[in-house]
Amino acid sequence: MSERGMKKWAPYASLIEQKGTLKAMRYERSKVKKPHISNDQALLIERRLLDYQGEVLTITFFDAGFIDSCRQKILSIDPLNQVIKCESLIISYKNILAIDD
Repeated sequence: MSERGMKKWAPYASLIEQKGTLKAMRYERSKVKKPHISNDQALLIERRLLDYQGEVLTITFFDAGFIDSCRQKILSIDPLNQVIKCESLIISYKNILAIDD
């Protein structure tokens, strides 16, 4: 006989109503806390935004429990509202984790 391994401990939705609840639980469990950036990292991000010349950048940011990144051109930097407007999204300053070439 072959052993079933970890399959025997996987959650099983025996009722239709359980399927949505189990999916929501897995989603919530996959979220992470917002990482704290150091003062040095904040200065590097600020310097990179000040020296921006229209090139395509990789921006790593925190979004609703997940760390995401995008490779886009910045359309505008709004210091008054503290947001960066990219081609397909708007990112708040406080959620930016890193900016790379």
